[in-house]
Amino acid sequence: MPPETNPSQTPRTPRTPEEHLKAVQSLYLRNQAALKGLVLGIVPDINRAEDILQDVFCVITDTAADFELGTNFMAWAMKIAKYRILELHRADRAKGTSLSPDLVAPKVSRAKGVGYHSSGLL
Repeated sequence: MPPETNPSQTPRTPRTPEEHLKAVQSLYLRNQAALKGLVLGIVPDINRAEDILQDVFCVITDTAADFELGTNFMAWAMKIAKYRILELHRADRAKGTSLSPDLVAPKVSRAKGVGYHSSGLL
């Protein structure tokens, strides 16, 4: 017979899709400041950066079921942000204004593995 464990000390695995969604949204909220800093490093316009972060939150919410808890949340969130920034760049280029894609990829790549863990900042 296995020894009893205290449920408050054991990490609870989400049992329903709603619990999984809440867990993923909680990861976003815990990492929101770091994600905002990274996005602002690429898109210095605060209004555009806030729009991108709202889009990222919506995509994370819509695709939360695809995220495996315990993996690198920041890498996943930054990948989503990178594609939103690139979409912004394409739209700007079509209008005649542009954000250099050479700025986006290196900053996102450097940010992925430095100081982050799936449960939050290290």
